[in-house]
Amino acid sequence: STTLQRVQTLSIGSSSSAAWQATQPNVALSLSADGLLLTVGAPRQSTGSGRAGTAYVYACGAAATAGCDAAGATQLLPETGGFGQAIAAGAATADGLPAVVAVGAPETSPSGEVYVFELEDGGWRQVERLSPGGTAKDRYFGSAVALSGHLLAVGARLWSASVFQQGAVLLYERVGVAWSRVRGDLVASQPSFSANLGFSLVLSSQYIVAGSPDGTGEGTGSLVAFGAMDVVPPAVESVA
Repeated sequence: STTLQRVQTLSIGSSSSAAWQATQPNVALSLSADGLLLTVGAPRQSTGSGRAGTAYVYACGAAATAGCDAAGATQLLPETGGFGQAIAAGAATADGLPAVVAVGAPETSPSGEVYVFELEDGGWRQVERLSPGGTAKDRYFGSAVALSGHLLAVGARLWSASVFQQGAVLLYERVGVAWSRVRGDLVASQPSFSANLGFSLVLSSQYIVAGSPDGTGEGTGSLVAFGAMDVVPPAVESVA
């Protein structure tokens, strides 16, 4: 059996500060597949400029006991509210694309946004600011994010199509330096009222699993899994 041990304790603020206490109920975490990046979202922390939310990126050692560079953490500053409610770290790819971090800001008017940062010359540069488009409001796009290789999955848990707030998962693919939306948004085959699909996400090269807190329509949650045929476009019908 494997025994886990505590390697390090990280803090993003003083426990006595109002800014840090505001992050306590809602802190997002993600570790890249290669274990070299730890990301922390703090959507309720003030950045001192009137903006709501922030995020941090830590570089970590390859050895199991190496820990992360707390002193050298990079702070990603937002341009809108709710930044950091969801966060995902992606490792550099075998074909030479750099490490990437995606940060959800689902409270951004009108429907939510996701910010994408890439590692360039030792620093993090914002390369994309994704939104679902259309005229519908309050979709909570960016309520969850997940990265795997060239794919980015984004939860929009308040998305309404055939059923009110049934939720959906939107896919983006990285081609070179651009992230393009994959045709065919993912929804439950039998959506229920206020199911909130996309509340949480797990993504691999073959599967997406999306959390749906009220997926049964009876006050109990469910998980909806989409296989490889769903991940590769154009596998499912697009949500209007």
